[in-house]
Amino acid sequence: MMRPLLVFCLVLLLTPIPIHSAEYFVAANGDDSNPGTKDRPFRAIQKAADVMKAGDTCFIRAGRYHEEVIINNLKGTANKPITFTAYQGEEVTLDGTEPIKGNWKRYKGSIYQTKLNKDIWQLFVDGKMMVSARWPNATCQQNWDQDRYWGHGGSQDTDGIQYDEPHDGVSLAAENKSFTGAIAILNLGNWLTWARTINSHNAGSNNFTYDPVGGGYKTDSLKHHYFLECKLNLLDSEGEWFYDKSDKILYLWAPGGSNPSAKAIRGKTQSYAFGVSDSAYVVLSGLNFFATTFKFSSSTYITVKNCNFLYPSYSKRMLGNTGDPDITTVEQVSKSDLSECTVRNCIFEYTDGPGIYMTGRNNTIENCLFHDIDYSVVSFNGNGFTIHTIASPGITFRRNTIYTSGASEGYRGGDAEPGYINVVEYNHLYNCGLLQSDGGNFQIGANAGYEAIVRYNWTHDSAKFGIRFDGKWEKHRYSTNGHIHHNVCWDTTNLGFRIKGDEHETYNNTGFDSTYPDIVIRAIGGGMKHAITRNNAAEVICGAKGNPTVPIPGTHSNNWQGDIRTQLRDPDNLDFRPKAGSDLIDAGCVISGITHNFIGKAPDIGAYEYGDTNYWIPGYQTAKASTPIPPDNATGVKLDADLMWLGGYKADSHDVYFGTDYNSVVNATKQSSEYKGSRTTNIFDLGDLDADTTYYWRIDTLGAAGNVKIPGDVWSFETL
Repeated sequence: MMRPLLVFCLVLLLTPIPIHSAEYFVAANGDDSNPGTKDRPFRAIQKAADVMKAGDTCFIRAGRYHEEVIINNLKGTANKPITFTAYQGEEVTLDGTEPIKGNWKRYKGSIYQTKLNKDIWQLFVDGKMMVSARWPNATCQQNWDQDRYWGHGGSQDTDGIQYDEPHDGVSLAAENKSFTGAIAILNLGNWLTWARTINSHNAGSNNFTYDPVGGGYKTDSLKHHYFLECKLNLLDSEGEWFYDKSDKILYLWAPGGSNPSAKAIRGKTQSYAFGVSDSAYVVLSGLNFFATTFKFSSSTYITVKNCNFLYPSYSKRMLGNTGDPDITTVEQVSKSDLSECTVRNCIFEYTDGPGIYMTGRNNTIENCLFHDIDYSVVSFNGNGFTIHTIASPGITFRRNTIYTSGASEGYRGGDAEPGYINVVEYNHLYNCGLLQSDGGNFQIGANAGYEAIVRYNWTHDSAKFGIRFDGKWEKHRYSTNGHIHHNVCWDTTNLGFRIKGDEHETYNNTGFDSTYPDIVIRAIGGGMKHAITRNNAAEVICGAKGNPTVPIPGTHSNNWQGDIRTQLRDPDNLDFRPKAGSDLIDAGCVISGITHNFIGKAPDIGAYEYGDTNYWIPGYQTAKASTPIPPDNATGVKLDADLMWLGGYKADSHDVYFGTDYNSVVNATKQSSEYKGSRTTNIFDLGDLDADTTYYWRIDTLGAAGNVKIPGDVWSFETL
């Protein structure tokens, strides 16, 4: 008979001992010889990464960290991800810059110089990006105005020789300087832009030579724009800088023109804060990235969430490199490789190059804000994509906002593959495509259009098409079986909707104020013979760009054409619902899976249903309520206006405050007369308003069953 103690010991040996996930801490004042505990943290994030395993978490304490964390073959699981996160909401910044503290001396005028010991390719003064020395002079914001702040091509242009056509006092010849060796940013091919070193240019000449760009060059000189940068004699304006790589001298005309010694000056020396390869289930959460970003290669089930990216990518043209900038990347070897990567609830601001580049299957970009994206548009051999997911089959692009971008295409959908459907929904795009011709805000390419779903989006105030499906029309060859429904497009220079291919289903969209017909179901060349077009409301719906007399091809019915303002409540103030008595009400037809929530005898025509208790508003959700309708500071608001808003991110409900005195609304509580109750929907009926009156309102966001409250901004509007 075995002794009890022996039996107990054998049981211990045979019973698996659970392995608990570890927590590691990193702090700016830590030491890598420490064990990585909260009391004795590591100094480097890399040190934690080197010892982490599935289920482990690296908590990063407040501070700035300048390091490139290299991770290879680090694999968590669905239940045990490997997480790098800020500790309890502390402010953590991964910084791609280093301070410049050299001795500055005057070079000439307000330009100062200093010697560096390391190359830089982007410069910041007191946290603000400086402009690479350039011609024509332009600030970062002025650069978006291509007609005024770029050079214009001349009628003599050829591929390899660029002529200047003076405009608005801007003249290359009048500079009377040689710009040989400078870099020219050349928009010469509609949606194609190149960076080329100037091979020869004589002072006082109106032309220069460069290595030809080849395919894609357009001879139409009216579409040629360019600017010059990266040469010392271009530095002639406050806020500009130049770095001479050959002798490591930095030149700067600092804001205010004084000696830069007293200012906080930093130079970019690092592209990526995280370089991750052959890994799985890695999470980055709650981190700030300044002048740096991440690159994931051949990695699956990656999640980046709740992170902010300020100046994440920038070209290395100042170092003589005219290739693509190092941009935010999630990349697989092949577009057919599984990816399943997610970028969620992040902000991307001020990039040279696309906001993000993703390849591989089943990726997600959700609830992100992108603005001031791609100021030179020379990435990927000049092809302009603000969001580059062309090799990402099955991508979901949901509830994102993009505004102020240079590339011809805002969102570019992933190539289609059987079983992998691209879904584009609840996004808000505007002021896009500023620096290239052609393209569209939502561009669904020929190979991406098969069964793509584009729904519940707004796009407006753009120089491009609103929603565009490309491709040849042959059956089952390119761009077929798309589902385009419940979108609103207005005030676009080109068409609102341009649907090419065949067998597309276009339902319940609203379009108005486009230069060309608002909705074109392209009939040219025999296209769209098998298309179905129903329940759409627009000023013009037809079969050809620029020719409203061409009839809609395929099957079509229950569409409304005419002055949309006579049918909607207040489209100028973002209320696109049918007004009482509108021709649109109950005038649509039932479409399975599309109009199942209709109210009344039949579905309405257009993107919104009369009498609905909720008003869908697309775009990025912040922690507090946003996108007020009527818009903040709106004038001429109709007397039957309702209050509507985009709810706070993950909100349970919202409290409504409303009145005619600003201070009363700012300070209102639930005991105040301005408190109008709590809502789980986003429409508040005000009844009849007084004419010529300014009203103020506030929407507080409540979450976690009312235990978390985020006070809203105070908005205002003025009635007719």
